[in-house]
Amino acid sequence: MFGVNEGRAECYEGFMGNCEENVRFVVAGVVLGLEQLHGLGVVYKGINLENVGVLGNGYPVLTNFGHVGAINQKELLSQGHSFTSPEEIRGDAISPMTDFWALGVLIHYLCRGTFIDYLTFREREFDGERWSHQLVDFVNRLLLMRP
Repeated sequence: MFGVNEGRAECYEGFMGNCEENVRFVVAGVVLGLEQLHGLGVVYKGINLENVGVLGNGYPVLTNFGHVGAINQKELLSQGHSFTSPEEIRGDAISPMTDFWALGVLIHYLCRGTFIDYLTFREREFDGERWSHQLVDFVNRLLLMRP
């Protein structure tokens, strides 16, 4: 579905039409998984490129549940990489927004081929001529420093 070329993510054309449709399909599957986990009172905390797999039928699936934590639990830097949410860095309690921050980072990477740098990131940074207003708005709402 997605590939990497010279360090930049690229969509394979033809999977479901255009790249934005591919991203929406993956995001929908991830959100369905997160809804189930959040309904059980847990935060996944594992969204990254390695933990979002694709089943044989083409549907996305969450893998590796080694990072799961209880909602309102306090932990510092559980992921320790680009997907780490602002509340984890601050040492605040985790919530479903922890996962949605990481989802925003994943979408940012899939669309732009780069990770965000938490230290230099500015809210409302995601934009682009290639992406619909709806996708840009969705990503910018996910990537809020203080939700």
